[in-house]
Amino acid sequence: MKFRDYVPQGWGPPVAPERLELNYNPYVPSHDAAQIDLANAAGSRWKFAGLTDAQKTQAVKALTDQFVDAGPYWNAPDGTARPLATGVRETQVDVIGEWPGTLVRVTCRHPYFPTGRIRRSIRIFDDAGRIKFDRYASIQFREDLDTHALPELREARNGILDA
Repeated sequence: MKFRDYVPQGWGPPVAPERLELNYNPYVPSHDAAQIDLANAAGSRWKFAGLTDAQKTQAVKALTDQFVDAGPYWNAPDGTARPLATGVRETQVDVIGEWPGTLVRVTCRHPYFPTGRIRRSIRIFDDAGRIKFDRYASIQFREDLDTHALPELREARNGILDA
């Protein structure tokens, strides 16, 4: 793509980019990426959040607790619980990885994908280790299941559809 491609016809004669000293191409690195070493550069590393082990554990527990009883959710006036997303069964909640890359991975069976499992992975911490808690993660997952706002079945790999 050249600048000239954006200039309407008749707006002056074409000028070579070299003549304007415009040798910069944003799509091609002007350096060898293997040569850049920022290991000792000040300010080039994340400053991790100073969370205690108790805070990390509490953040993980707060998210996993949302999925403890993934079937029944809403309470009817008579006191019985019914599922928000119908057909959810065999729900499994796993905690994967170490801080700050910790994920909560929820898998379940659902009529949308009867021959496999649907999985949602949710990060608990951002890259700097701060808690990025989503208190509606379970509701959003259930709504996606109920409305079938899910990827197409052909995107499933090894019997798992990542949603």
